[in-house]
Amino acid sequence: MRLKITHTTEYVYDEPMPYALQRLRLTPRTGPGQTVENWDVSVDGATVEVAYDDHFGNRVALVETEGPQKRVKVVASGTVSTQDKAGVFGHHIGNAPLWLFLRETPLTKPGKLVRELVKVSAGDSELARLHDLMENIHRKVEYMPGATDIETTAEAALEAGKGVCQDHAHILISAARLMGLPARYVSGYLMMEEVEEQTATHAWAEVHLQGLGWV
Repeated sequence: MRLKITHTTEYVYDEPMPYALQRLRLTPRTGPGQTVENWDVSVDGATVEVAYDDHFGNRVALVETEGPQKRVKVVASGTVSTQDKAGVFGHHIGNAPLWLFLRETPLTKPGKLVRELVKVSAGDSELARLHDLMENIHRKVEYMPGATDIETTAEAALEAGKGVCQDHAHILISAARLMGLPARYVSGYLMMEEVEEQTATHAWAEVHLQGLGWV
């Protein structure tokens, strides 16, 4: 599939902002499942000082706002060709070691409910057990926009029984790490059928399995 993407972010401040530095991670990379044909990030109201690859392999642009600014507009756009690989990203890429993705974070710290979820998820292989885990999360946490926010933890979303894609991802990551499997949070674009303009982006979880890599 060939996708043409335009993503606009606009910051408007009540008072002029004298100085700011911001890291932009808005550039997709060519890799398993996708080829970036062209891409551009333009910034109005700030200056791109440097671009580099971080330890996770993300392309990062460091932008500086200097002088009184009440508005900064960032537009990322380009064309990407994708292939359906059934969710298998493949081998690990980047300087971050796999053990880093086993560490819990404040949002993915497991509690009683996450531990119970791991206990009831079964399968004759790690992949099958993860599929069962995913189905259990789907049954226990109803998709409901506005029910949670960016500070909601995996345990809190499970307790509430509702949330959005970021909450499902945090729960899956928390549970997979309890199972001894490296897991990571990924964000990107969601193509919605017959919707050309939308405000939502998308988030999901990937787990690293021996022989398959990131799935």
